[in-house]
Amino acid sequence: MCRSSCDAGDQDSCGGLALLQMTGAKDASGRGQAAETARKACEAGSAMGCGVRAALSTGGSADDARTVRGWLEMACEADIAMFCVALGDMLEAPGGGADRKDAARDAFDKACRLGDKQACARGRDERTQQ
Repeated sequence: MCRSSCDAGDQDSCGGLALLQMTGAKDASGRGQAAETARKACEAGSAMGCGVRAALSTGGSADDARTVRGWLEMACEADIAMFCVALGDMLEAPGGGADRKDAARDAFDKACRLGDKQACARGRDERTQQ
């Protein structure tokens, strides 16, 4: 279903297809296919596609980190809880500073409101560490 809708130009279906490809990928070839689907979906404005693109990113320079953060922010703003958690994880990495810790807590809190119970605990943990 996702494949035919994606092929017909529905970029949200392409984002869903990228997620399915990513979770089902058994090797580098499968991850590469997921990354290409996610790239196309993200460039067309799919929040799910951008989230998957961020999840498949290998990181690199500081510019890459800012780009990945932007993709995660887009997906989190679209209420995709797993990418709010990923954003929180990225923001709470060592050396982030207090403003990033606050943003991480906000991302975990949003994921909690969206139903991710583990994120609820993480948001509380962030508050108690401050």
